[in-house]
Amino acid sequence: MTNEEIRDVAEKSASMAVHQTFRMFGVDTNDQDSVNEFRDDLVFARELRKTTKGAQNKILMVIIGVIVAGAFAAMVKGFGFTPPK
Repeated sequence: MTNEEIRDVAEKSASMAVHQTFRMFGVDTNDQDSVNEFRDDLVFARELRKTTKGAQNKILMVIIGVIVAGAFAAMVKGFGFTPPK
């Protein structure tokens, strides 16, 4: 087999594998609308992941803030501190 024949077989095999993989995901690679819809779904999933990650960080900061405030309040109460009038 020549290098060109090997390259042709490899390209056809790769193309077939890609088409079969997309077919398993329900994407018709011959239909541009189907491909665009799949791409939009991936973009939406990425944006949802980033939004969720940002919300997780904010919620974690709120929880830490509540714990620190509670600890501070317990310390103040434990020392019997009363604010001056």
